Amino acid sequence: APATAVSLSVSIEGYRPSERVLVAAPHTALEGVLCEEVPVYDGRRSRLPLSIGYERLHGCVHALSLVAPCWVSNCTGLPLLLREHGAREAYCGDEPAVVCETVSENQRRRTAFNSFSADGLFPTDFAGAFSDERLSRRHSGLADLWLPTGWLWMEDWRLKGGKTGSVTEQGWEYAKGWSGAWSPQCTPKTGVRRRLWTRRRVRLSGLTRHLLGGMSENAVRRLSVAELQQVMQTLGEPAQRGADELRQYCMELRARAQERGGAEPDEAAGAAAA
Repeated sequence: APATAVSLSVSIEGYRPSERVLVAAPHTALEGVLCEEVPVYDGRRSRLPLSIGYERLHGCVHALSLVAPCWVSNCTGLPLLLREHGAREAYCGDEPAVVCETVSENQRRRTAFNSFSADGLFPTDFAGAFSDERLSRRHSGLADLWLPTGWLWMEDWRLKGGKTGSVTEQGWEYAKGWSGAWSPQCTPKTGVRRRLWTRRRVRLSGLTRHLLGGMSENAVRRLSVAELQQVMQTLGEPAQRGADELRQYCMELRARAQERGGAEPDEAAGAAAA
């Protein structure tokens, strides 16, 4: 009826009931008061967003529909990589809460009298200037590395340190060719060099206060308002705050976690190589 307000709570097998949201309101109510999305969470706090569509008749809501993204249930017992249509990268739904991405920066010199650079790479150098650690998958650069949906960067890119004496102070290691033995020593026969960069990402649904303490200050400052709200919801904190207040409160939670022994940004504990 035009003068009736109706709320809705969604209950799906395997998920906790959603909060109650407004799906019908008197025709005198302000425009935009009806909810357009209601999320539900499973036991691991994985978020399933349900979009709400409305069909109106004579000025009131006549029918509504709930639309959920598609998901895949893997019953094979084998690892499963998922890739969105048109995407170049894929991700594994069984990944741990923290994953360490490793990128190799690659350079070549044409002769012993040339300097090492990405411009010196041959067209046959498949890995290009940036690749994965195995030199089998090319990346366009550090800034463009794909971050899967539902994940947050924990820190900036940093050089991966090797064992004492295994790399130079700048992180470089040298070899005659890409399949050769790597060494911190550059000789007249050295043709290529590389250095490894690492950056950790955390699954939002698996974020804990301890892991928040392991995020760098820059990583928290770069979070969008929507991401900050999701962080607050995952941690069970109020999310209805202004952007500046949300960010400040998130920084305070991070500081408290570090005081209680939260992981420092330089720690790699719990990270797994991607």
